[in-house]
Parts: sequence; C-alpha cells; structure tokens
Amino acid sequence: MKTNYLLPTYFRKIGWILFFPTFVMDLICLSSNSDWNNWLKIPVFSLFQREIITDSVFDEIGMIGLTLSLLFICLAKEKGEDECIAAIRSQALIWATIVSYALIILGTLLIYGMPFLTFMFIAPFILLLLFMIKYRIEIYKFRRNSND
Repeated sequence: MKTNYLLPTYFRKIGWILFFPTFVMDLICLSSNSDWNNWLKIPVFSLFQREIITDSVFDEIGMIGLTLSLLFICLAKEKGEDECIAAIRSQALIWATIVSYALIILGTLLIYGMPFLTFMFIAPFILLLLFMIKYRIEIYKFRRNSND
C-alpha cells in the first residue's frame, strides 16, 4: 500500500507567498517594544478562562500563517518526484529532526527566564526551517550533479 501525503506542487508557491509577510509579523511580535500587540484586539474564546476575553490576534495570525507557509513549502511535491527525491526528502527530515531536538535540548539546558520563552516561541519552527534549508540544498546538489 503506497500512501503519499505530499501536497500538489503549486502549494510551494502559496507557501512562499505566505512566508514573507508572516515571518515579518512574527519578528514584530518578538520585538519587545512592539505596539502591534495592541492591534487587532477582538473578543476571543480562551480554553483556560470561563468567559470570552479581548486579546490581540496579531501574534496568532503570524504563528499560524508561518506554520502553514512552512508546511506548504516543505510538503509540496517536486515536479519530477521519484524514489531518489523521496530518499533525499526522508534523509533531510531525519537530519532536521535530530538537529532540531538537539537545539531544543541545548536551549532548555542553557537558556533561562524570558529569553527561554522567546526561544520556545521560535522552537516549533526550527524543525521545518532546518528541513526546508537542508532539503533545498540537497535537491540543488542532486540536480546540479544530474545535469553534469
């Protein structure tokens, strides 16, 4: 039974279009003197409070957008997807997982206080970013060697 969970090729373009504005939004949210946290205040449901609260959804939009954009970029098929590219994808994912969790463990051991919260804000994106970078580099090398 062959199961393929990859998205159609055009999702990569959608991912790149979403990536840049949401990446900037997240950088704005990480800046300590940002007035954007008071923008887009709306009533929202909170899982751990009994009533509806008013909160800025700017950071939530940025995080969800960045997550979706990275997933679209990372999980989109290549135009000529074959077993060799699938192997490159698999190796890049394993490498990114090992490096990502090593960084998270090191961060947990070496970062404390508010910088740790900032680090944990970034942590969900580390795996996808590392995978995207490693995979693109390996695909570039593969295609360059294939053309020789």
